[in-house]
Amino acid sequence: MMATLTSEFKATYAFVERNANLVKRYWSWEIVWLVYSIANSLSVSYIGLGMESLSGGQNVDAHYLVLYLVIGTLVWRYLSLIFYWITDLIGIERWEGTIEYTLMAPIRRLTHMAGQTFFAVIYSLFFTAIILAVTVVLFDIDLSKANLAGGNIDDAGG
Repeated sequence: MMATLTSEFKATYAFVERNANLVKRYWSWEIVWLVYSIANSLSVSYIGLGMESLSGGQNVDAHYLVLYLVIGTLVWRYLSLIFYWITDLIGIERWEGTIEYTLMAPIRRLTHMAGQTFFAVIYSLFFTAIILAVTVVLFDIDLSKANLAGGNIDDAGG
């Protein structure tokens, strides 16, 4: 039983390592998509700052709107990256010419999906953290009260 679990864990890790190698092989495309994602997130978030001038004299909290839009773009980017790495990898494998080997490998499909999903979550968290860091710097967002792991902001202190 323990040998089977160890074997499945190693097979799961093999898919994580293979995806990491794909990222290393096409690092220049990863930079392109990172810059695109940052520009996309910033362009949506700047809508919040523009609302002050478009409000027609009404009192608009632009900082709140920016924060709201930043959270939305980060969640969107995180989820889209997860879906990309889980679903579009079939296209990558077809392009690389490895789809037959992957589908014919003597492993369980659950092991394959676990490796794909584990990599997708780690990669998406890393990618989203970079976008968050750039956004925090450019919009001067205070994260001192943010619970990034829990996903909420504590307003009790202020």
